[in-house]
Amino acid sequence: MRHQIHGRALLLTAMFLAVSVTSARAQLDELKGRFSVHVNGGFQSGSDSVRRTFLFRAYGEDARFEESHDTESGNILDLGGSFQVWEQLHVGASYTQLTKADSTRLTGTVPNPIAINSPRTIDPQTLSLAHKEQATHVYAAWVVPINDKLDVAILGGPSFFNLTHGIVAGVSIREVSGPPWPQVGVNGVTSGEFKKNGIGMHVGADVSYMVTPNFGLGGFLRFADGSIDVPSEGGDRPLNVGGIQTGGGGRLRF
Repeated sequence: MRHQIHGRALLLTAMFLAVSVTSARAQLDELKGRFSVHVNGGFQSGSDSVRRTFLFRAYGEDARFEESHDTESGNILDLGGSFQVWEQLHVGASYTQLTKADSTRLTGTVPNPIAINSPRTIDPQTLSLAHKEQATHVYAAWVVPINDKLDVAILGGPSFFNLTHGIVAGVSIREVSGPPWPQVGVNGVTSGEFKKNGIGMHVGADVSYMVTPNFGLGGFLRFADGSIDVPSEGGDRPLNVGGIQTGGGGRLRF
């Protein structure tokens, strides 16, 4: 009797596993062709500038410096994926990263050791400071098929930015000559980083041409718009992040 019970239990277990596997296979078949992955190289255009004044005490007075940081266009990496949720409606996300060095100009004046209210001007310093933008673009897309291999997606949604912005952290000065010390020089400049997050939005289009059912090539055009408050003259000011992004690369669908 016990052997019969064990046999029935094993039979029921085998039947349950068979039904589960069949159901899982059917669900996977339904999901086929609904996932898409893209990897792109591209270019981001857009520029802005930040000016910041900072002071430190020298010879009983304030030494005053101004930092002018100009952000510029640069190459980006763009990757992400999407999932078809209903008919031509897809949802997805893209990650973009821009990493480059921007031109920064440093000017300033330093008090005289023996003469009050007689500041001396330093020679302008040109620096190369880091500028890194990382963004996650979450979107809904409506995909319009042109033919069996070509389709166009119109997309948009929120963008979440992370900015790493190089700043001047300190200036080392030196006296160039003896009394009455008419000139002052710069021994060196130390740099630091300012990091902050921000939220914006984006709209764009993506074109895909599938060479095979699973692999294709494509291009994209996106306008991503955001701003992040950074230290500037007279207090914080918004620095533009994102811009017009274009590029192309590979497509995978499975």
